[in-house]
Amino acid sequence: MVFLPGRYQSSQSLNQYTTASGCSGVTFWFAPDPGPDRLLLTDDDHTGAFYFDLRSGAAIGCNQMAAKVSRWCIGGSNSSNIRIVTGTPKDWSPLGSASLSPPDVGDTRPRLAVTVDSASTVDSDLSVSWFTPEGAKKIGDGNVAKYRPCSVWIFTCTSFNRSIRVRDLQTKVTGPPIDTVGAPKGKIFVDVAYSLENATYLDIPTLSIAAVTQDSGERDCGAYTLAKGGGFSGVTPSTYTFSDAQAKQLADTCGSADLINGYELTMKTTGDYLNGGFSGQIPQVWLDGVRIRYDSAQGAKFPIAQSGSNQAAWRDCDPKKPGGQLIFGGESHVYVADGSLEVCAGPFPTAPEVHQSTGIFALPEVASLRPSSVTDGGFGPSEAGNGNGFQSGANAALIDDRTNVEATNTAKLSYSCNPPWYQIGICGQTLERRANITMTPYSAPNGYRIKRIDARVSYNPKNQGCSFLWSCPGASPQLRLPRCTLDLPKNPDRGSLQVGNTELLRLYDYNVKDCYSPTDLLNSQQFVYAARANGGAAWPTYNDSLDGVELQITLEPTGSAAMLIPQSGCVVAYPNYNGGQGNPDCALLRAETADFADNWTLPWQGSEGKWTGRFGVQGSVYAPSSAVEIDDTDYAYTLATRGAILRHLRVSGWGARPGFSGPAFGGNVDKTPVAREATFTACTQSALRLAANLACNAGQGDKIITRSGVRFEPDASGLARVPNHVWWSTDQ
Repeated sequence: MVFLPGRYQSSQSLNQYTTASGCSGVTFWFAPDPGPDRLLLTDDDHTGAFYFDLRSGAAIGCNQMAAKVSRWCIGGSNSSNIRIVTGTPKDWSPLGSASLSPPDVGDTRPRLAVTVDSASTVDSDLSVSWFTPEGAKKIGDGNVAKYRPCSVWIFTCTSFNRSIRVRDLQTKVTGPPIDTVGAPKGKIFVDVAYSLENATYLDIPTLSIAAVTQDSGERDCGAYTLAKGGGFSGVTPSTYTFSDAQAKQLADTCGSADLINGYELTMKTTGDYLNGGFSGQIPQVWLDGVRIRYDSAQGAKFPIAQSGSNQAAWRDCDPKKPGGQLIFGGESHVYVADGSLEVCAGPFPTAPEVHQSTGIFALPEVASLRPSSVTDGGFGPSEAGNGNGFQSGANAALIDDRTNVEATNTAKLSYSCNPPWYQIGICGQTLERRANITMTPYSAPNGYRIKRIDARVSYNPKNQGCSFLWSCPGASPQLRLPRCTLDLPKNPDRGSLQVGNTELLRLYDYNVKDCYSPTDLLNSQQFVYAARANGGAAWPTYNDSLDGVELQITLEPTGSAAMLIPQSGCVVAYPNYNGGQGNPDCALLRAETADFADNWTLPWQGSEGKWTGRFGVQGSVYAPSSAVEIDDTDYAYTLATRGAILRHLRVSGWGARPGFSGPAFGGNVDKTPVAREATFTACTQSALRLAANLACNAGQGDKIITRSGVRFEPDASGLARVPNHVWWSTDQ
């Protein structure tokens, strides 16, 4: 399936394919822009942009995560192995069309003949006795395994099923069988080379197939009847090939790449329990090996190793040819649960020599709004004055200052009860000290409106007698807004407590909640933080601190036209990233290994296979407001060949494939000198702006005098010594 550059608004339209059981092992191609001729893979193709603005469609869960409408889920089960390739394909072809009528006339899809004819393990101890069992590892290599029952003097041992099993297939497959008319999941043929001697009383052999590895999980793929007599008699093995019906049954039951790679194949020959008795006609069995073969559609091979000693993963797109850029806005994000996401950024469509190759770009969030001032708001009505009760209000203008030392980087709110002796009883009431907070004004840009306003508050209430949050006795600190009063969590004296990413601190939600509106924000409407305590004994004194208050803004377009939306919601939730569980945070890009092999509870239930998600970007990742989570203990690829700019990188597990020594993030930059252009601007400024050494900006009142564009061309030595004048303009 081919996806073209453009705007994607519905997660449902993507997830209906990338989580579908019928798409297991399928490669989805996110193609470059086809250019003016509108034909793919032609000379006028150029790098295209895919903008994910996922705000509509039905929400679904993803590998035990809660349903979310803004999530693109790659892999709907542990055996999905969905492949996403962005950019120009490398060493495979995505083009062609399927046949609509038998016998597949007109099916032009490129096919790949898949053959697996060797195994690394033979289990011969299932029956007594197999000789030279290693001969069954590879079919057709001239070596065979032989079964002859043991004997003691003139007595021959009994036999139950003469079993022998091959497993740990050496060639790993990367895709399922191609669908055909009448076989929507394709056909998997198995060749079994064997022979039977003195087989008169033997039953027809069977081949039992099961998927058993950690990656595949446990699944019974069926028992298949072979043949007896004819060419299968004697000591020279002949080859039995699955019938079309058997090949279809195997593909229907265990046709995904993960399951095929997890096959174990057990040949059983029952009958003649006494092994000929006293007739002397002792049954014997020869097995040369088994071969799995089928036709697959061409597609991604990542992360299967390329040929060579360093075990580097195969890459399926060409970074030197037109590619694609995945752009994420709003709360949109992607979770690679089982499968892979490959992105080749490709050259920049225009002037590639002066532009970075960015494969994944996340729009930065609206910068958190901070107070323009924090001032003393006074005491409660029953409290005595304290000249030193409010200090360092400016320290509350920034949460988590660089030094993160509470003693020096927070505002101090001290308060006490010191009434006349005849009013001592009022000290049992709630006491408080207030800070008046005025925010920097903000209004949405043209074409947008403010959808949500969320607060983050960092403070230390220094409560006593606490066992955990909210359990402390006494009064809660409060945030007092124009139309709401919010009780904040209490906490013992353990440093500043940062509270955010919670419905409690959602101050505004368009048409839903209105504690502090965009109009309040535009007008810098003041609100209050109140440090509070129960008075208790006479003349108590309390010394709380306020680290700061910040507001996070969520924007949305006012119309239906495509608009780039700054990241928001769970993608930008902080201060701490909590495993991407969506409660409340989520990674922009998450690819992990999740093993649920121990999730079965009854003896007859098999374990589920491993969920394995991977991503690789040939280019850079730019996500300054977002988290990225990775978890792969078999990495043999570079996550981003041109580096990454991230707010947070979470590494849940990481280990190199044996033999691979490449970097996780690349940083190799071509240092060949190239031409660069620059624009010089001359202006007049106010004394204040001039003293601040600010750049010329007509929007800030500067008077532009002239502009000049110059180009610096490197000479033979690689240095740009003399600028070439390209253009100039006079604004005055």
